[in-house]
Amino acid sequence: MTVTRDAFGVPTIRGSSIDDLAFEQGRATAADRGGQIELDRLHSEGRTAEVLGIAGAGWDAFAR
Repeated sequence: MTVTRDAFGVPTIRGSSIDDLAFEQGRATAADRGGQIELDRLHSEGRTAEVLGIAGAGWDAFAR
């Protein structure tokens, strides 16, 4: 199994079976979306200022 990324970060996945491809696609998606999911969680808890600083304070006040 191999995962390569082009200049834009788009993954190209190669594997020897459908199961290998599905597994690697899941890993690539999790790696790409991990930060987005964490930020969504912080948004929902009103805690974005912990990561973004003062830029997140307005949203935090609204969410709480």
